Amino acid sequence: MAQKQAGPFVPAEVEMREATPRALALGVIMAVFMGAANAYLGLKAGMTIAATYTTAVVGMA
Repeated sequence: MAQKQAGPFVPAEVEMREATPRALALGVIMAVFMGAANAYLGLKAGMTIAATYTTAVVGMA
C-alpha cells in the first residue's frame, strides 16, 4: 500500500497575519467574559482557580 507523503498545510511562501481586528476583538470579549466569570466564582464560592483552567483551555483553542 502506497502512503501519501505528508506536507505542510500552509505553504512557506504564504504570509499569514497573526493580529487581525477579528482576533483582537474576540480576545477582548473572551477576556471580559472570563474575567467576570472568575470574579463571580471568587465572590460566590471563594474559589477562583477553576475558572483559570477553563480560560486557559479556551484560549488555546
